[in-house]
Amino acid sequence: MLAEEVKKRTPRVLVEEVVGKAKILKLFSKERDRQVVGGAVLSGTFFSGKQVKLIRQEHEIGRGAC
Repeated sequence: MLAEEVKKRTPRVLVEEVVGKAKILKLFSKERDRQVVGGAVLSGTFFSGKQVKLIRQEHEIGRGAC
C-alpha cells in the first residue's frame, strides 16, 4: 500500500527523442485554436498518433499530434 502511494506521487519524467524532421508547407485551418499542418519529411520517420513539437527559428511555437 505504501509502495503504491509512493509510485503515484513520483513525478513522471518526460523524455524527448528526435526521430525525424519535417518542413511545413501549408496550414489548413478553420478554427483558431486548432490547425492542420501539411508538410514534407526531410529526415527520419513520423508515426501516426505520436506527439510532435513545432519549432520556428529555434523557439518552440506549439505541440500537437502527428
